[in-house]
Amino acid sequence: MLDDLTNWLREALEALFEGLVELLTDMILLQVMTLSVIFLKLVQAIPVPEFLTSTTLATALGNAGPTVAWALHTFKIGEGLSLIGAGYVFRLTRKLVTLGQW
Repeated sequence: MLDDLTNWLREALEALFEGLVELLTDMILLQVMTLSVIFLKLVQAIPVPEFLTSTTLATALGNAGPTVAWALHTFKIGEGLSLIGAGYVFRLTRKLVTLGQW
């Protein structure tokens, strides 16, 4: 009879402790998500600099002349820069996905 009571009390305390651990874990996750949203809103509030909206790479290279256009086309500089950009995007995405696993 006393064993049943102590076992019930032990199970109740274990369930209470597990519930408390889950609650604290959820609260930490909620805080991290809230801080992430706040950080993203702050980053989105930063205005784009004027020189980035008014000038493009095409207008800068368009004034360079036909020789530069020939070199860019012949050596496929655009495709090469696209491949390098894709590599950086892949690397940053991989680092973001595997964050904390090293």
